[in-house]
Amino acid sequence: MRRLEGVLGYLIQEREVLRLEQEWPELEAELRGLEDKLHRLRELEEGLTDIREAALQEQRNIVMEMLSKVGGDVGRNYSRLMGHPYYGELNLTLETAGAKNLYRFRARGPEHETHVQTRFSNAQLNATAIAVFIAMARRLPHNLNLMVLDDPTQSFDDAHKEALAQILSEEAREAQLILATQTKASRRGWPSSSNHNPS
Repeated sequence: MRRLEGVLGYLIQEREVLRLEQEWPELEAELRGLEDKLHRLRELEEGLTDIREAALQEQRNIVMEMLSKVGGDVGRNYSRLMGHPYYGELNLTLETAGAKNLYRFRARGPEHETHVQTRFSNAQLNATAIAVFIAMARRLPHNLNLMVLDDPTQSFDDAHKEALAQILSEEAREAQLILATQTKASRRGWPSSSNHNPS
């Protein structure tokens, strides 16, 4: 009986081996197909990596060109608008971290340099943002001759509000300006027009 069981087991194994031998060419073809797909996917990955790197480099080039156009205006606008007792110069820089481009504002003084976010008050940060906005609206190409500002003086004292009013009055000569604010403080120096509504 044991011998019969052994023969039966051998025959079952032999049948399985014969079946696998018959399927082997098909499995081999399927394996080659999968290897070809893997090769094509790796080529696609390399192509997409090249495209991503080229797009990031083009983005860097565009940003560097933009920064060269607006950088001086940003610093001048900021100096006129607010200034900082220790950091008189404001620069925009581009840093790359992995696959990301990071845009940083750095303030520079006679002895020190710092990131704007770490040293500036809320009013100075707002002045920085307004200086960048005005410089970009003035220098970069666009089809709208329009600037819209929503409550830009919320953290400014009267002297800084007047400085902003002077800058915006100059800008209003070249562009349409829409300024929304809830401030009821003095409007001396603010741009006006025939349809100006002080409410």
